[in-house]
Amino acid sequence: MHNKNAGSNPNDPMRPIGPANTQYERPVVGFLYSISRKGVGEYWPLHPGTNTIGRNEGCDIVLKEATVSGEHALLQIKQMESTGEILAQIKDAGSANGVWVDNNELRFDYFQCESGNILRIGKNYSLLLILINAKEHGLSVAEEFIPTETSGPIPPIPGDNSDKTGGFYDHTNRNTGGTVGMDDGTSGFNAGGTQFL
Repeated sequence: MHNKNAGSNPNDPMRPIGPANTQYERPVVGFLYSISRKGVGEYWPLHPGTNTIGRNEGCDIVLKEATVSGEHALLQIKQMESTGEILAQIKDAGSANGVWVDNNELRFDYFQCESGNILRIGKNYSLLLILINAKEHGLSVAEEFIPTETSGPIPPIPGDNSDKTGGFYDHTNRNTGGTVGMDDGTSGFNAGGTQFL
């Protein structure tokens, strides 16, 4: 187990993953999504290999709930090189309150999962398993992708005065620090920035 999010608030399930590791970048091949905790939604990325689920800070998917064990379950994901197909299986790691896949209570053997399954971890956390086969959906890396960190300034669009305060869009109230969590608006960011004509 390792903490990919060192330096961030480990208690925040919506914490950003942070910049990609330049030595080895783990692809995201799916997500777990839940509304169990707050009702507004939270999600965790899934990577090929073993994704640990539990209450411990060192788990890949940290679920801060009393009925979740320290290391509760192991979710293994494999992406087939030939087809891009995503395979998943989950195993109870010796938890006190069990693991369920849809209506199936798991023993201690691996159980084959599919996209759309509901995984119940402990008594109160229900998570929707979403597996993404990018090849099947026609997604691929853009050959001419221009990251803003390495490219020069982007030329202005004619008639666009969005970079001027008081123009159609005032950017002073917009988040520039990355992904914003799906919360109840208490994140500290001011809504808006759009001026209506």
